Amino acid sequence: MKLIFEEYFNNLDNWNFEEGFIRNYELQYYTSNNVKFSNGLKIYGKKEKIRNKLYDCSSDDWRKNREYAEYTSSSINTKGKFEFKYGVLEVKAKIPTSDGSWPAIWLLGSEEKYPFCDEVDVMEYYMCGDSPSILANFMWSNNGEYNWSTKQLSLDYFKNKDNNWENKFHIWKLDWTKEYMRIYIDDELVNEININNIKGNKFKKKYYILLNLAIGRKGLRPNDNALPLVYEIEYVKVYQN
Repeated sequence: MKLIFEEYFNNLDNWNFEEGFIRNYELQYYTSNNVKFSNGLKIYGKKEKIRNKLYDCSSDDWRKNREYAEYTSSSINTKGKFEFKYGVLEVKAKIPTSDGSWPAIWLLGSEEKYPFCDEVDVMEYYMCGDSPSILANFMWSNNGEYNWSTKQLSLDYFKNKDNNWENKFHIWKLDWTKEYMRIYIDDELVNEININNIKGNKFKKKYYILLNLAIGRKGLRPNDNALPLVYEIEYVKVYQN
């Protein structure tokens, strides 16, 4: 296969920053200030008070009616700069696993607005009930309904193999062809779908890459004593035939 995209984060020319409160009623306010890059990327989740630039006390939109955020982080994506259809995406990363941490490697379709653009979660980490878990998901919309194919593996599943697992870098991979999508962690198949069995032209259009560190899924408070959170990405690569 031919390498068509290679990112070691010596600069961020291939990436856009999101700013503000963006999704899922999360606690963090995204800024461009919470990253360090050079031979890899570090995204920091911090406890710090920051004023919402879009604040409007009369708004019903949660993104605007919060005057301040208690936490900050960063979210970057390649929309409009690098988008691809089919191939192999490979990301080497080390994820933070303390309470309230929600790092992700994911893809969104380029042609429609979120959440109607369909979604591939190559990696998410968060608390599922009382179980810290790693997830690999596919989501697609159909006539206003959302369909999910989800695989959840507890952090203990990986720590039983290697007690030091959460302190190491791991390779997340998406193998995407005209017939299927398969997600791997360190070459172990985690989740897969046959995209020809899905109505419409889902997962057969161009997608862009997102890397982010959210804080506080579904209102779960982070462990402030564990802050700052650090999400490290060594590289991002994409291959095609």
